[in-house]
Amino acid sequence: MLLQQKNVTTVHHFMEANPRFFQQPIVKKFLEDETNVLLLQSVIENRNEIDNDILNSRFQVFFLKARLAKYIDKVCRWYILSFEKTNRIHQSQLILDRPVSNEDNAQVLLQNLPHPATLLREGDIREVVEAFADKRLYQAYHDLGDKTKTILNGVFIYELTTYEMAELLGCSQQNVSRLKSKGLKKLREAVTDE
Repeated sequence: MLLQQKNVTTVHHFMEANPRFFQQPIVKKFLEDETNVLLLQSVIENRNEIDNDILNSRFQVFFLKARLAKYIDKVCRWYILSFEKTNRIHQSQLILDRPVSNEDNAQVLLQNLPHPATLLREGDIREVVEAFADKRLYQAYHDLGDKTKTILNGVFIYELTTYEMAELLGCSQQNVSRLKSKGLKKLREAVTDE
């Protein structure tokens, strides 16, 4: 590559003729080594083919090392970010079934949490029926089965999930969802029927 420019006689003239090439960071770093500068000077001033091959091979090795270093840097950064993200997730998780202390009979944190029903303040609604002002809705609610009433209270008053309700009642989530839907449908029909 360097031998193709025949009208350039010194390194200084060559650098002036190719300013963009010599402004590249990789080329600047490569030419910090005095041996590389001397090889470049020999190629330009003496048109030495052997030095040209040596200079090219040295630059290829230098370039590959630079690319490898950049790749390793990116991989390290990715692993660091991945580790930090995983570490943040694990640190932010509250493990409720982990023992509170190292004793053999230590309670787990989950056993110390209050039931949602005990978290209600004085004057809070404790059952769905307390929120009904319409007599038809009130009557339709009383006509529902006990299990359906329990599900509606759990879901709408205590904000329990269908999974939590299923665990509480000892039935499947599908059954809880089906009973909730049926109960809401009956309440809706009671209000819309004139």
